[in-house]
Amino acid sequence: MSENIIKVNYEDEMQQSYIDYAMSVIVQRALPDVRDGLKPVHRRILYTMGELKNYPSKPHKKSARIVGDVLGKYHPHGDSSVYNAMVRFSQDFNMLMPLVDGHGNFGSIDGDSPAAMRYTEVRLSPVAMEMLQDLEKNIVDFIPNFDNTLKEPVVLPVKFPNLLVNGATGIAVGMRTSIPPHNLKEVIDATKATIDKPQITIKELMKYIKGPDFPTGGIVANKKDLLKIYKTGKGRIRLRAKMHVEDAGYGKNNIVVTEIPYTLAGNKTKLIEDIIKLIAEKKLNEITEIRDESSKDGMRIVIETKRGVNVEKLINKLYKITKLEDVFSVNFLAILNNRPEKFNLKGIITHYINFLKEINVRKINYELKKFEDKKEILEGLIKASDVIDLIIDIIKGSKSIKTVRDCLTKGKTEGIKFKTKKAKKEASKLFFTEKQTEAILSMQLQRLVGLEIEKLNKEYQVVDRKINYYTLLLSDEEKLKKYIKDDLTRIKKSYGEKRKTKIKNISDNYYEEDKAVTEEDIYALIDRFGYLKIIDSQSYTRANKETLQSYRKIIKLKNTDRLCLFTNDGMFHQIKMLDMKLGKINDRGIPIENLCDLKINEILLISSTEELLSCNKVVFATLNGFVKLTETEEFKTNRREIIGTKLREEDKLIDVKILKEEDREIELITKGDRALRFMIKEIPTQKRNAMGVIGINLNIGDELEKVSTSDKTDKNKRRRGAKGAII
Repeated sequence: MSENIIKVNYEDEMQQSYIDYAMSVIVQRALPDVRDGLKPVHRRILYTMGELKNYPSKPHKKSARIVGDVLGKYHPHGDSSVYNAMVRFSQDFNMLMPLVDGHGNFGSIDGDSPAAMRYTEVRLSPVAMEMLQDLEKNIVDFIPNFDNTLKEPVVLPVKFPNLLVNGATGIAVGMRTSIPPHNLKEVIDATKATIDKPQITIKELMKYIKGPDFPTGGIVANKKDLLKIYKTGKGRIRLRAKMHVEDAGYGKNNIVVTEIPYTLAGNKTKLIEDIIKLIAEKKLNEITEIRDESSKDGMRIVIETKRGVNVEKLINKLYKITKLEDVFSVNFLAILNNRPEKFNLKGIITHYINFLKEINVRKINYELKKFEDKKEILEGLIKASDVIDLIIDIIKGSKSIKTVRDCLTKGKTEGIKFKTKKAKKEASKLFFTEKQTEAILSMQLQRLVGLEIEKLNKEYQVVDRKINYYTLLLSDEEKLKKYIKDDLTRIKKSYGEKRKTKIKNISDNYYEEDKAVTEEDIYALIDRFGYLKIIDSQSYTRANKETLQSYRKIIKLKNTDRLCLFTNDGMFHQIKMLDMKLGKINDRGIPIENLCDLKINEILLISSTEELLSCNKVVFATLNGFVKLTETEEFKTNRREIIGTKLREEDKLIDVKILKEEDREIELITKGDRALRFMIKEIPTQKRNAMGVIGINLNIGDELEKVSTSDKTDKNKRRRGAKGAII
């Protein structure tokens, strides 16, 4: 019994098993193939619908029928994942080129859920047919399905760059993909340009592809960043809603939103609810009402403003504090040769062109073989029509069909009764191929009519021209390129649509607004109750010293600056000074929690953005002894609230220090009176979303209490414990 036990290292086994699991998720579920732009579940849905002849010209079929076939034949996973994928294929607010034509309730841009699969019906959309054609012509490889009873395609022979046109999103183990959709016409033009000029640069490609084209329209506001995004395959696209102003009479104006960012597709209702919440919280006092007047004619969200409101300033404010401006993160990650690879724009197009050439060469070879076989048969039939009397004599004089075949293919005359010796001699000279022999024996007598023989000759000429054409395509690279480009042009003309998303270079409105204001010094005063007020330098100079000493924090900054705050939950908040009115020293001010949704006892560091960005790094320390260095550039953002640092469960931030150039050492002191000093440069510099590293090992029940930085470097006292003891 013991000899059947295999001993393995537990750590190695866990590592290998996890790698196998991760690769399975990456390749088989989460990431699209760079060739057809589809994940396995998407590919199986389309292939199953094609097998069921669920074509655009045929009636719709029940969604449950499609889902059942996909699960039973190719995709043995959850039915909800298959149905959700099929639902997304039909949503014109999610897919730039929907691949499924849905009949019934398939959800809405508002956020409504689709009906159950037993109620809805589907069929392929016309453009989806361009992904399933010629599968019977051996243009892609097939592999066994999960139970080895059927075959399924490894990849679909898509006739347009679907990965770029419809985009893709997916989260795998330790990686994710996020590829925005692009306009079909632009992508095909770029593909044709790359076929003509393989060494084309990404900058030249952008003459054709202006940028992403989202199904919800909207505006891409950072055109200047697109070149870098397309070169690296990674970046952030700023999306804005499209809106205009309408005169409502009586000195009032309405702001009308007609298109929303793609990131809000399926969340329009939540967007409106969030704006209503901001109105209730007095953060959008300029607005009196918001209502949704959307209909089948298009989107229309009406925002009514108060009389005399500066509408342009309000629009900028809406972009800043609502999701009417959002960010789409880009990551060009896809599967190539069963491995996840990162691509840039040209890389995706180049790999698609290679795939396009491969499937077209396979198709041409298939067609060439088919016509060569047909030519062979036609040659036999034409030749047989000239000696038809002899063939009839052979058939009548033979005792078996085998004897006939042997005579026609090998010239054997044994066992055949001929009327004359001349006929026997002529029969011995016959050498038809096996295919020709079968065609001759299957030939109907009506084909011996003169017109039919003439038709055979014409058909032979057509077949011969086809063979010459396909042979030329395989031998001439330029002819093959033209053949591929002509098909791309056909698809462009058949399915191409106008661009929906506008591409602009809109600089950050915060800075635009700041430039329009005369810069001057102001003071932010925060009292012990957490009330904030802003006064100018004259009011500050005239103020009583005792009054000023009663404030918890006084910060000098510019009126174009922002007040930044780090809180014990690891968040970073900003308050824009231009959003606040200058007050007087005796004014009560505004509670900070009304501006930042936080309480004064949660704040660890209050500074101006100018002061923060003037230094290179900040150091974070947590209750459980973790520390982290982060570059201040990480906090250069227009968002009111972002993650300052990530925290572990049941941990909290206890201090944040802005490092000065002269700071060299950091000292950590615990509640148990243990201390540790070390060089700041020993702390690794990490991103905002990192959790930091262990700064000091704590005893059970102990916690970090105090953090200090110093410009001193005393090697003899760098590491000490309780009451100065060296540790």
